[in-house]
Amino acid sequence: MKIIFYISLLSLLSLSSLGYAQIFNIENFVIEKDTIGFSGGIDLNISLVKNTKTNFSFNNYGYIEYRIHKHLFSLTSHVHIKRVDYEDDINNNSLLLKYDYQARKHLFFESFIQNYTNQVSKINNRFMVGSGARFQFVETKKFMYSFGSYFMYVYEHEDDNIGHEDDEDHIKVPSVYHNDLRLGLYLSSVYDLTENISFKLATFYQPEITYFKDYRFDLMARASLKIFKNLEYNISYILSLDSYPAFEVPTTQYQLLNGLSYTFK
Repeated sequence: MKIIFYISLLSLLSLSSLGYAQIFNIENFVIEKDTIGFSGGIDLNISLVKNTKTNFSFNNYGYIEYRIHKHLFSLTSHVHIKRVDYEDDINNNSLLLKYDYQARKHLFFESFIQNYTNQVSKINNRFMVGSGARFQFVETKKFMYSFGSYFMYVYEHEDDNIGHEDDEDHIKVPSVYHNDLRLGLYLSSVYDLTENISFKLATFYQPEITYFKDYRFDLMARASLKIFKNLEYNISYILSLDSYPAFEVPTTQYQLLNGLSYTFK
């Protein structure tokens, strides 16, 4: 019953937000030490500012995974909403389904499917499917790191008219469609400084196979302070770089977040 409750809670938080939002490049910020059976967690970052305008921001990240023997199934979701005077200013979401198979002590094969939308980056839809290998090492009880590579197919629909359907002054730009093959390289690590303080770092590099000048780079860093057994306070920094973004979108974007996360194992 406890497992069903956690699954329901994760689904409710994610799906209720999807009604307002459209999810992010989570590519896999879940960096947990091996746990048999079910494990997962939810992050919540919420802010409300009222002055001449009402500013509301909601950032929800959740994951659940199930490990049995050498098999690991995981589902991650992310929703980010920012509303100014009840109008969407930022609206993005992502859903990632992944399967891992442990072939050797340190070698894992993995496959994934992800769907991603981002109103600010003018990405109406980005669908990704890929497969690759990951090497994972647990040096001590305090330190773990992994690195890997994968190939993936990316279908993307860029639409500069998102959010401007009723704006007569907005210059209409034709939609752009991409069908790319990309290489993915990543490195991630976890370090437990003390029983209550930990650090996580993940970097991702994704060049287009036929044109390496077209690449995407992501860096995600987090510092966590344990408040209770399963409750942590987090400060997270996310940097995203796209060498060929959509029309009038900057090549570099970043977020600095703070909030609470709840995990279960």
